[in-house]
Amino acid sequence: MDFTGRPFLSAIPECLIMKKNDARMEITLINGSRLVLGGSNNFNSIMGANPVTVIYSEFALHNPLARQYINPILVQNKGLEIIQSTPRGKNHLFEGGSR
Repeated sequence: MDFTGRPFLSAIPECLIMKKNDARMEITLINGSRLVLGGSNNFNSIMGANPVTVIYSEFALHNPLARQYINPILVQNKGLEIIQSTPRGKNHLFEGGSR
């Protein structure tokens, strides 16, 4: 939900959605793209997913090893990485994201 109580999924027009898999937190669009939600606590589960864009929300709370694992895949794919967070002390975010 966003801050108004509107579900995030309502921002995606139904006509663009080919398939939803709630158990895997995954949406497949009609152009073949997949939107997948995941957590850094189980980053090995994306093995073979071949991401092109990764957004780290509240990165200070993430497992820093997730970025070390995913970053080379993004480089190979000429992908995009977005990191946003609020400070939580001197952690991997403070140190520059554990590059």
